[in-house]
Amino acid sequence: MITSHLPNSTHSSLDYNHPVTLQILIAFLQTGRLLDQASSIFLMITILLALNMNPVFSTMSISLSFLLGVVEKYYAWRVALDANLFKTLKEFSHDTAIFDQSLGTFLGSKSRSRVERSMESRWKGAKCLFLKQCILLILQTIVMVGLIALYIVNTLKL
Repeated sequence: MITSHLPNSTHSSLDYNHPVTLQILIAFLQTGRLLDQASSIFLMITILLALNMNPVFSTMSISLSFLLGVVEKYYAWRVALDANLFKTLKEFSHDTAIFDQSLGTFLGSKSRSRVERSMESRWKGAKCLFLKQCILLILQTIVMVGLIALYIVNTLKL
């Protein structure tokens, strides 16, 4: 029988620095790659369908799908980057100040006195990026399914 060592209350008691907690976050972030691949496939399907449709629907659906796809690619990149950064944090969780300083130096941050972020804040930020990527994929799916429905209706009319 598996027992939990966490209290039955809220998530606020979660140890965000614990290796298991970090590994779970990393695992979810790594699935962002699959979401990104699905997004690319959906974009291609949408473009192929739109090319065989009315120019008005074609232009609108390609534009919307392309916009959603580009934004999804940005979030996919951020999610993949966070997955790699959290691997580093997991390995060197005791050196978060050096991690922040290194990240700030790479990104060209002028402020050296920046307050160190808590692991909970980092965790919630990464989760938010992942959820935004999921939402964008859902929106792409809706556009694609709508276009498939229009394609079927137009084909049946012929």
